[in-house]
Amino acid sequence: MSSGRKLDTSKRIVTPSARRGCSDDHSSESNKDSHIPTILSVIETLEGSEDLKKLSNQVLLYADKTETEMKELSTSIEAKDRAKVEKHAAALTGMCSDMGATQMMRICYQLQIIARQGSLGGAKDLYTDLQQEFETVKSTLRLA
Repeated sequence: MSSGRKLDTSKRIVTPSARRGCSDDHSSESNKDSHIPTILSVIETLEGSEDLKKLSNQVLLYADKTETEMKELSTSIEAKDRAKVEKHAAALTGMCSDMGATQMMRICYQLQIIARQGSLGGAKDLYTDLQQEFETVKSTLRLA
């Protein structure tokens, strides 16, 4: 991890739904990245332990790998390479699922589907949404 970033666990967690004043129902807006607060609560529980260092490293590794994969996805969209769009979107879908970034996972899955169906119409818009959501995830994890 050459980025030199460190996961800041010193602040109290504010979930995305709490920031918006929403309840945790199943609507797409209030259910965004519902597992990230769980990950952060685990981080708080592990404060000062060796396990926290391991988990922090995993979160930072996720962020680094996601950035790399997103660059590849963007290049593939620009090149109109459907096979590579599907490949990189699938990789991101799995990574986001593992981290509980559910909204990012949904966007990546949509990209997989459109690439598989033979068209990249709307891919640039979805990629823009993905970038915005990744910024939200990084901010929630205090990586931005």
